[in-house]
Amino acid sequence: MKPVRSGWRIWPVVIIIRYWIIQGMLFMNNIERIHRLCLEAIFFGVIFALMIVLDMPYAVVTSLILAHSCSFFFNGHVFAMMAHDLFWFSLYKDKRKFLRYLDDMYQRMNALQPAYIEGVVFFGSLARGVFRETSDLDVRFISKPGFWNGIKSSHLVFKERLHALMAGFPIDTYMFACEKEIREKMDVINEHPVSLYNSNGNLKHILPETQSFQRFKEIIS
Repeated sequence: MKPVRSGWRIWPVVIIIRYWIIQGMLFMNNIERIHRLCLEAIFFGVIFALMIVLDMPYAVVTSLILAHSCSFFFNGHVFAMMAHDLFWFSLYKDKRKFLRYLDDMYQRMNALQPAYIEGVVFFGSLARGVFRETSDLDVRFISKPGFWNGIKSSHLVFKERLHALMAGFPIDTYMFACEKEIREKMDVINEHPVSLYNSNGNLKHILPETQSFQRFKEIIS
């Protein structure tokens, strides 16, 4: 079990500032960091150009702050932070509504069938059939080998974050590049990952511990 946090570390302002500064960058692999920084550079370029046109003072500093804030909002886990860490509110406190979003994601991934992805899995207490009002969805996209496959996988992760943002869904999602990274960062043995997408059955070779989405639905129902 993870140690229970206490004291100033659980103050809402501290949690928000930590999320805003770090934005999951320490957890990402290098490929996803590159993708994230490129997106933030685009945000910066657009904002900086606008500020130059409007002749605003401190254009560089202000653009950096606003670009990082845009990244926090559009590419972060805002609703996961609120549901899981701040406990302010969640639009998905009802299990049936939460599972409907999950089922939609399963259908979306299998309709898309991305060629650059080995599989999509989720972990955590939900994978064990435990749902709480503060539950978020810990999803990991497993990329096929190669830098560009990793970049395309990272972009798919970004689009899924946007999708969750628009729906107000508490998602916590990253791209993993290989089996070693999965096993270093996740408790695969005890968390029994659930497959949302399995490219040509490859997940069984990478993560034999993976359970099917159909099996999960039987457990959670």
